[in-house]
Amino acid sequence: MERENEIVCGLGGMIVGVVTGAVKGAHIGIAGGPIGAIAGTIPGAIIGGIIGLLGGDKIGSEIDRR
Repeated sequence: MERENEIVCGLGGMIVGVVTGAVKGAHIGIAGGPIGAIAGTIPGAIIGGIIGLLGGDKIGSEIDRR
């Protein structure tokens, strides 16, 4: 595969981003109580996943370029 590292790094970054975003979102939302923790987890996971995917994709494309 021509873009193997791009795919692998992108998926790895997305998984790490989702987990990190969910944890950070939950910590931020805890100030609002249990509902706030849930409400903070979901957007945190989505945003973290997107950022992780884009970052991992960029790293993978640079590796594939070499």
